[in-house]
Amino acid sequence: MGDASIASRPNSSAVKNRDADKKRAALWKKQAKSFKLKDVGKKVDGVRFCAQDERFFREQTEVLPLLMGFLSRTKIPELVLETLTVMHTLLAPPTVTETTDPDLEVIHPEVNAGFMLERSMSADSVWKAAYIQLSSVLCLDDDMQKWVEANAQVRADILRYLIREWKIDLSTTASGGLTALHLAVKSDVNGNNLPVIDVLLSCSALNVNAVHEHILIDSLPIIPSGAQAIYLAGDDRKQAFVSSRSLDGKYHIILTEADMQEKVKLQQQERKHLTTQLAMEKSLERDLSTQLQQLEGELTQLHLRHAYNRAEIEGERRAVQSLEQDYASLIDQELELKRDCEVLELQLGTQQAQLREIRSQQLYLDFVSSAPLKRHMEEKKWQEQHAAVALQVQNAEVENRQLEDEIRKLEEETSNMEAQYARDVQTKQQLEASLRDIQANYEQFTDAFERTRTCYTPRPNWDSIVDETPELSVQKYQWGMAESSSTGDEAKSMINDTDKDKAGVLERLDSTYNIANKDDDQHADSGRTKTLLKRRVLKKIDVEKVVRKVWVEKRKREQRNPLGRFSLEQVLYEKLHRKYGFQPMIAEWGYNLLLALQLFSWDSEIEMFLLCLTGAVSDLVYVDQEQMIQGCQQLLLRLCELYNVESFVAERRVLLKDALVALRTYFPLKTSAQLQAIEQSIIRDMHKMKRGGNDSILYIDDILPLDVKYPLGFFVKTIRTQHFKEIHDYYALLLR
Repeated sequence: MGDASIASRPNSSAVKNRDADKKRAALWKKQAKSFKLKDVGKKVDGVRFCAQDERFFREQTEVLPLLMGFLSRTKIPELVLETLTVMHTLLAPPTVTETTDPDLEVIHPEVNAGFMLERSMSADSVWKAAYIQLSSVLCLDDDMQKWVEANAQVRADILRYLIREWKIDLSTTASGGLTALHLAVKSDVNGNNLPVIDVLLSCSALNVNAVHEHILIDSLPIIPSGAQAIYLAGDDRKQAFVSSRSLDGKYHIILTEADMQEKVKLQQQERKHLTTQLAMEKSLERDLSTQLQQLEGELTQLHLRHAYNRAEIEGERRAVQSLEQDYASLIDQELELKRDCEVLELQLGTQQAQLREIRSQQLYLDFVSSAPLKRHMEEKKWQEQHAAVALQVQNAEVENRQLEDEIRKLEEETSNMEAQYARDVQTKQQLEASLRDIQANYEQFTDAFERTRTCYTPRPNWDSIVDETPELSVQKYQWGMAESSSTGDEAKSMINDTDKDKAGVLERLDSTYNIANKDDDQHADSGRTKTLLKRRVLKKIDVEKVVRKVWVEKRKREQRNPLGRFSLEQVLYEKLHRKYGFQPMIAEWGYNLLLALQLFSWDSEIEMFLLCLTGAVSDLVYVDQEQMIQGCQQLLLRLCELYNVESFVAERRVLLKDALVALRTYFPLKTSAQLQAIEQSIIRDMHKMKRGGNDSILYIDDILPLDVKYPLGFFVKTIRTQHFKEIHDYYALLLR
């Protein structure tokens, strides 16, 4: 067992290697893409990665032709310099250092050179004669030399390695019958090809005469005094230094001595040191220039800000001056108004004295003229009373004639009613006979109905549901239709009758699958094995999700196919079949779902789903609920449009009091307690959204979101519960 378990374990090192290979392949793919991008910085990073991972350089076949294309066709200085540096790194022998790091990448120049030679000589390669292109680029291309003047030593090292490893014949690398050395000297303008010339001289099998004729004569004008030159004299390799120009205009080559060689080496070292120092000074100068530009830009911004602040201060000063002028003018106006008030007060006193005098005169005149006026008013009143009495007499005569006509009509109607009464008595006798027949049929129907009630589900106590419902714990509903005061007896009878319904459903499931412990293994009398079902405890939130998904899917199917009717049981079965696919698993989850529905049947939505699933209630109850919710939504949207305010229409909001009035109109038969519960649910939804601001504004999306397939919330929960309770009361009235 121990060996088997050890052998079955995965090899951790192999897994790590596979992970490393996957990461390397992804990194290589990313770097290979960077070669073809237009971004120069990413191209430079890709070229630099070749020196970091030489396997990438060798194993990615398209990398080498791209590098050679950069050298021969690209005129971007950064890209060319980086390509030359990477080639130098790949072909130069590695520096031997003592290290204990086993993962350190070591450059293998001989492998890289062999790979480059093999690729250049391959018949199917798209890159032909790579060594010719590379050597020509390194020493013969004038345009390229303008971009790589600072890397002459790098080019010389690469060329030396190619001559030693590839055995390049320098006499055939150029065109027009000229040697590479001759063209290198001719193409040198400022003496930047001296390291390349040194390599060509050291690697060319030329005699002294050839050196003087073809090389030194042409190269002396650009070779500085004291520069080292190497030539062959027979089998003896000699070194010489170019002396200064003589009086006759000719140059002399002085054989080197030991001390002169040392001086030359010291001068070369000093030159390298000065070159490095110059590069550092230039870099420092660039940094300081950049900092200077930044400081100048900041100073310019400070000047602009200072000018802006001065302009603001000047504007504030002008505003203060204008306000002071306005204040002075207001003080003047106040003084003028005070003077006007004093004048008006004097006028008021004068007019009040005149008014008192006029009132005393009016009282005197009224006293003088009261006697004849009283007689005139009495005569006028008597005339008006006489005219009114005459008019009443005329109206009484007209009314008397109308009453006589109505009496005649009533006598005719009385005779007709007596005849109708006789006919109604006869009809009543016939209806009583029919009623006795109907009662007999009803008793038969009741017996048949009691036998078929086993397929229904029990109905719980609605009062206990209201007390135990978390969503309704803060409110008490006066359940009942507007026409009926109490249906408690009917509800109790339905609870007692429907206790048998759930048992009937469970018995139908138990006829195929048996709930038992996993340790029991028994067979039915018919010989069929009873499947063991695992008892799973479902949470209420999971049951609600299943209920809402099944309702939504059923509604989608009926919308796609208006002529088809899909039962709730069929939709639930297909959903379980898509999820599990195995009949025992479908039965197990269906049974557990049915038990969970029974457990949480105190919730109105879950109970309605259970009753519709078992056939006790029609599916049209849910359709009626959805139409009611859509009607409320359209009512509130229409109310929002009636405001004719753009902000209200755009944000879909209405006034809370208008929404409550509209809902009372939409639900005319609801009791005051039900309407109060609806109002409380709306306020709870508003507080739940935490919009802040004015509480008198109602956002329609807070209680009835437009883009939700199955809307949730306290308002929707309340109207669904009230609707289902009313359906329950209606069923109770029908079954009474």
